[in-house]
Amino acid sequence: MDPTLAAYMKIAQLTVLSVCAHITFIPPAPRPHRQERAKFAEKRKSSFGEEGFSVARAARLMVYTLYITDTFHILAVLSSLGFPSPPVIGKSLLEGNKPSAPSYEMVVGTSLLAAGTVIRVLSYRALDRFFTADLAIREGHRLVTSGPYSVVRHPGYAAAYLSILGLTIVRLGTGSSVAELKLWQNSFGVVAGAYQGGATVYMTWQMYVRMPAEDAVLRKEFGDDWDVWARRTPYRPIPGIYSG
Repeated sequence: MDPTLAAYMKIAQLTVLSVCAHITFIPPAPRPHRQERAKFAEKRKSSFGEEGFSVARAARLMVYTLYITDTFHILAVLSSLGFPSPPVIGKSLLEGNKPSAPSYEMVVGTSLLAAGTVIRVLSYRALDRFFTADLAIREGHRLVTSGPYSVVRHPGYAAAYLSILGLTIVRLGTGSSVAELKLWQNSFGVVAGAYQGGATVYMTWQMYVRMPAEDAVLRKEFGDDWDVWARRTPYRPIPGIYSG
């Protein structure tokens, strides 16, 4: 592939990754008030619960580290095209940097992330202001059972899992920022990579724990309506795999 075309495709891909990660992991609705979060009080006691280092905070910080690494990568690619390189990038990031054509891993990972983002957006639209990063029962809350919520009870988490899988493939695959910029050779790259890896494991576990907690509160809040919905939609994040 022509090096210039490969470079611009790399910039486009990195931009898509950052945009999709932002949409998926930072919901648009504002944080609910404390009283709206009170019904999930049992989840707020731990330092790693909803009021401590929550999955929402972990996700937001992970997205910010992605912004930084992707920005470095884009600037390095632009430098390979002859654009001036800011001093902050450093020569070590640019030496021998020749943007590669999209690899199989990049295509698969980006596709999974994009699919997760689409499902997440559909979930945002279905729940509207009731979809928040923090567990809460909002004022005037109603039980939504349409759209993606007619397929599984937690499509937002299904979307997040799909996006996490896509990001993991992208970050570890051929042509990734880690590979092309050799981020393991500098302190920031090591710290950012370690955090992203740890955040991925932490977020995956916390979302798994959240689902039964959400179900319990929603069942208490909406009673028979929730029971009818749960019988009609028995699976939590993945159809045919995880019910409860």
